[in-house]
Amino acid sequence: MANVPGMVYRCSARPGWPMEFVSEGCAALTGWSSAAVMRQQPAFSEMVIEEERQGVQDAVEAAIAGTNRSS
Repeated sequence: MANVPGMVYRCSARPGWPMEFVSEGCAALTGWSSAAVMRQQPAFSEMVIEEERQGVQDAVEAAIAGTNRSS
């Protein structure tokens, strides 16, 4: 994963979207180390701008449910 440009991650669908895995590319994109993000300092939801959080949450829930938001 260290050679992948950008950030690879896996997060839970629970509130705050706690991270289960974060690649080292996180620091270059966000300024926070993968270790900090894994400790939820900050929580992944805090990395999404406030105005977009509900839309992201809706998209995650739709994906989990297997639905398409644009339908």
